[in-house]
Amino acid sequence: MPRIATGCTAASRERPYDDGFTDGGFLRYRYHGTDPNHRDNVGLRTAMQRQTPLIYLRGIVQGLYEPAWPVFIVEDHPEALTFIVAIDDQVGAPAAWQVNDPAALTARRQYLTAVVRQRLHQRGFRERVLRAYQQCCAICRLRHDELLEAALILPDGDPLGEPVIPNGLALCKLHHAVFDSYIIVSTCRAPTISSPIATSWPSATPSSAARADR
Repeated sequence: MPRIATGCTAASRERPYDDGFTDGGFLRYRYHGTDPNHRDNVGLRTAMQRQTPLIYLRGIVQGLYEPAWPVFIVEDHPEALTFIVAIDDQVGAPAAWQVNDPAALTARRQYLTAVVRQRLHQRGFRERVLRAYQQCCAICRLRHDELLEAALILPDGDPLGEPVIPNGLALCKLHHAVFDSYIIVSTCRAPTISSPIATSWPSATPSSAARADR
C-alpha cells in the first residue's frame, strides 16, 4: 500500500522536513528535496491526479508510528515544494453514502483531518510522558502500560497548559481519575518543575522521515 510518513528525531537534531498542518486544517507534506520532478514527488502528483488512497504514518516518538488511512493528496504547490493532504473515510463506502458536493467534501475532510490530528497529538503526548516517567505511575509506580495515561498538570485553558513533558504526569487510570477530581493535586506552580524525572529526559520533536521511505 502506498504510504507517506513523518518521523520523529531527538530534540537536538535538525528537522529535515517541516511537515505540519495548515490554517485550513489539512496536512502540509513537504516534497522530497527541492526538485518537483523527483520521482517521489512525481509519484505523489500522480496519486493526486488519480485520487489514490495512501497510508499516512506519523512519528509519535522515535521508532513508533501512528497510522492514518485513507489519506489523499488534494493540492500540489510546486512553488512551496509542498503537497496538501486530507484524510477521508469514504473508500469502499456504498455509493449512497458518498459526498459528491465539492464544498461538502472539503468540509468533511477538514473535520476528519482535525479529528485525526487531535488523536495524533494526544498519542504523542502520552508516549513522551510515559517514556519520561519510565513507563510507570508517578504515584503508585504501576508499570502496566495499558493501564497508564498522561495527565496535564496545568489544564488546556491555562496559558502554560501545553502538552509537553514538563507539564505532564504519568498516572494509572485510577490515579488519573483521582487527580482530575482534585482529590489529589499537584503543588507545582509552573510546569517546568513538575517532575525531576520528566525534566531529565529529552523530548522527541516531530520531523519528517526520509522521503525516500515512501
